[in-house]
Amino acid sequence: MSYDIMIIDRHPRFKDSKEFQEWYDDVIEWKEDLDYNDCEHATPRLKEWFIKMKDIVRPMNGKYALSDEEIDRCLDADYCIAREGIYMAMGYSEADKICEIAFKLAKEYGLSYYDITGSNELYYPDGSSLFVFPQQEDNEVQNGNELQAECEKELKRRRVVARIGFAIYMALFLLIMYVFPKGTWTMPVALVFTVIFFIFMIWGLKWQRRTNKDVLKKYQQQQLEGQSTRQTQEQEGIKPLLEDVMWNFQTGVFGSKLDFYIAITRYNKEVSGKSIVRLLEEKIECIGAETDFILFDEDSEEAEKYNNPMVHLKADDGVSFTGLELLFKLNNELYPLLADSDTIFFEGINSYRLMNRPSICRVLLGS
Repeated sequence: MSYDIMIIDRHPRFKDSKEFQEWYDDVIEWKEDLDYNDCEHATPRLKEWFIKMKDIVRPMNGKYALSDEEIDRCLDADYCIAREGIYMAMGYSEADKICEIAFKLAKEYGLSYYDITGSNELYYPDGSSLFVFPQQEDNEVQNGNELQAECEKELKRRRVVARIGFAIYMALFLLIMYVFPKGTWTMPVALVFTVIFFIFMIWGLKWQRRTNKDVLKKYQQQQLEGQSTRQTQEQEGIKPLLEDVMWNFQTGVFGSKLDFYIAITRYNKEVSGKSIVRLLEEKIECIGAETDFILFDEDSEEAEKYNNPMVHLKADDGVSFTGLELLFKLNNELYPLLADSDTIFFEGINSYRLMNRPSICRVLLGS
């Protein structure tokens, strides 16, 4: 299993997640008659990015591929080069290092970076981003339509069988009643045929109901499996942090963590009556030593005003943040940006996780 990203050069911007997904799905069909190991057909900026990137992270295929002697000494990845995008697949062990290089080079050349395996966000070179919604709901609708079509097809088949059976019965009945000479045995035979016909009809109805129940059960089972999968993905994919801490980001800029500690502990004591000392002192190991933070929701007024800024924070000890250090640094970043805003209250942080490491965090604000 690989860790996958894509570097994109496309203008104008995608209007929404749906438009991007349609473009992306079309690209990864790889239907064009191109040499996807070569960059000659790519846009000029993608060419420049690839020419520089291939010397740092060597391709596994094509004319720039690693030699046998270089395999153990160099970073490598699998490149698939389309006209407007370069798809990269790499091993998880090297993903952190390669993704950081690819992201920095993408910004340098004015290209967009799509984190496929991680946050599922498309990062534009100006720092703004577009979250690409998973296609699970569309798949569920498609599965439901397929099951409905399957049910309808089965019912049509059974209607045809029932009609053929009825036609055969009527033909035999008429044959007995009008073709053969009438006698004492004619009516009993017709009666037998009538009983057989009704038995056939009753069996057909039970067969139809059983089929409907089986299809419905199958559909409900798929819905339950889909719901369970979504819940698992949500639990593994988004980890809420510091949601029990309360804070007003318009309190001011603080020169030291000690001043901030005094202010935030006093604020929480006054507003909620709770002590947050343990939360502030605890190490937040799940997000690592450095992480990108999206400061505003993409639909907010602040995101429109500041083009959805992102800030990269590093832990002072090079290992992990404490709650105090993280909020102290976020406060000093956010205070000047929220001067004219009503959305100034801290409501937690969502950490969008990649396997056992985070990929990006989003600050949650309320009014």
